[in-house]
This record gives sequence, structure tokens and C-alpha cells, in this order.
Amino acid sequence: MKNYFKGIVMSISMFSRIPVPFLKWDNTCTHLIIPFFPLVGFIHGVLLYIFLETMIYFGMHIVFRSTFLALFFYFITGFLHLDGFMDTSDAVLSNRSLEDKKRILKDSNVGAFSVIAVITLFIMMLSSSYIIISEQKNLSMLIAIPVISRCLTAYAFLTLSPMEESGYAKLFLKKEALKSKIIVTILFMLAVMASFFVFHGSYIVIGFMILVFYITIERLHSQFAGISGDLCGYALTVTECSAFLMLAII
Repeated sequence: MKNYFKGIVMSISMFSRIPVPFLKWDNTCTHLIIPFFPLVGFIHGVLLYIFLETMIYFGMHIVFRSTFLALFFYFITGFLHLDGFMDTSDAVLSNRSLEDKKRILKDSNVGAFSVIAVITLFIMMLSSSYIIISEQKNLSMLIAIPVISRCLTAYAFLTLSPMEESGYAKLFLKKEALKSKIIVTILFMLAVMASFFVFHGSYIVIGFMILVFYITIERLHSQFAGISGDLCGYALTVTECSAFLMLAII
């Protein structure tokens, strides 16, 4: 049980900027970081919902609320997944060879394609956030979206073969992979059931998220002959954006 607690704390500290109790890094618990990744999403979703309801209570302008909603997940993660989105955008949109794509993926310089991609992402997130708030869409569904996106990402990481150059593949040992998959599956089922029966969410949003993630991660896995932290960050970011868009449309 102590190791599970360590895994949860390590996962929160790695994938968010939420302050956690000081805990010495334990390499024997690194395999638990990915399985508890969805719990980080749940914490993010709850905080987002609380902050939004607080802003509504105090009558803050809809533009401020929309901007907050559009940018919240990026700020609370320290732009971690957004960094992967930008790096991957540069590599994918370059239309180069596999070797060149891998080189661009590791390049710390910001390219024109990543700038274009992130601006497009922000525009879609802001417009969909405005519609979600102005038309009083189901805000409680925002709790489930980050959980589901991280369940899909965690399962892909545990299932698909990694790139040889991936630092994440070396850090998160694949031992007890079956147990990790079971944890992620349970969390995914709980998130789906909660979205239906507690958050009164739409099966259309969840189904669209699964479809977008599957297509995105399979294409990336094929193009790069494996997956990495940056590629998973890209797939997660695209999937969450698609969820916002669908929630705004329906």
C-alpha cells in the first residue's frame, strides 16, 4: 500500500504543478506512475470545475471564464503535454524521413509548424470554451474528460512499443504491466460510468475522444516506429481539444 501511495504522489508531481508532500524519489515505484496518471486528470478536472463554479458565483465576465477554461489544463501541467504537442507538430508537419522526424522531435528549437499548430489549438480551445460556457453546457463533464484522455494515453503507453530513443521508455519500467493495465482499465470504466450516471455526460463526447485518440496514436506509432512521451502528449492534447469541440457542438 505504501508503494501505491508513492506511485500516486510521484505521478502527481511529474504530471502537474500541484504541490505535494516531499517524497524521496523511489525507482522501485516508477512503474506505478503511468497507471495512476488518470488520477492526476481527475484532480485537474475537479479543480477546474471548482474554479469555474467559483468564477460564476462571483459573476466574472464570460470572456475571463472562457479563457480560464481554455488554458487551465496547460497551466496546471506546467505546459508539459503542450511541449510534446509542439515538438511533435514540428516533426509530423515537416513531411521528412523517419530519421529527420526523430531528429526534429528531439530538437529543442521551436519551428514554424509548431507555432502554427499551437495557435490553431488555442483558437479552437478558446472558441469551444466560450460556447460551452455561454450556452451553459454540462460543466461537470469537464471532470471526466481529463480522466478519459489520460486513461487512453496510459493504456497506449503500456501497450504500444516505444521508440528506441524514448527516455520515458527507459524511466517507466514495464514490470507488472498486466497489473498496470488492470488499474488503468478500472479507472477508465469508472470514468465512463461516472460521466453517464453522475456527470450526465454524452456518450458522443466519449466515443469521439476514443476515436480521435486511436487514429492519432496509431498514425504516430506508425510514422515514428514507436511512441514516446512527446507523442503521447500530442495525442492527449489533440484528444482533449476534440472533446471540447464536441461538447460545444452537441
